[in-house]
Amino acid sequence: GAGFNGPLLLAAETPNGQADVDALSELTTKLNDTKGVAFATPPQANPEGTVAVLQVFPTTDPQAEATANLVTHLRDGVIPSVVGDRVDVKVGGLTAAADDFAAYTAERLPIFMGAVLILSFLLLMLVFRSLLVPLKAVIMNLLSIGAAYGVVVAGFQWGWGASLIGVGREAPVESWAPVFIFAIVFGL
Repeated sequence: GAGFNGPLLLAAETPNGQADVDALSELTTKLNDTKGVAFATPPQANPEGTVAVLQVFPTTDPQAEATANLVTHLRDGVIPSVVGDRVDVKVGGLTAAADDFAAYTAERLPIFMGAVLILSFLLLMLVFRSLLVPLKAVIMNLLSIGAAYGVVVAGFQWGWGASLIGVGREAPVESWAPVFIFAIVFGL
């Protein structure tokens, strides 16, 4: 299905060996019954039995919001309900890593933007010895950056004019793009 090219990788530390691998087999059964999961592989343990991995193939593509919701549901609901604290299971893979990076970036973007705006305000205040000029510059920068974000969202997420710029279909905006756009537009 659509999620075949973005499987989730579950890595488990199994300190109790085979007993923990059996618990992971129960997890595989539960995963296969979970809505949004097309298929979950049985656990593959290393020869010592201290680590095991499973692959989970979502029914939706890696960029879909449903896939991000599935990662959260697995981490917060399915895995703890089956293995509890007996086995430490982490959800990874490219899809989960992209979601984690997006959350990390979104959490820090206001701090980054605030620091840049405050520093530019202070610098302009020193240069022009005025409060009005730097305040106007900060407001105008925020308006131009907001307009740039709007154009990106309209073109790539909503698909407006996508055929004009050669975009096949709408997709989410990459998580690094807002920081990059802010730096470029603010610099201009």
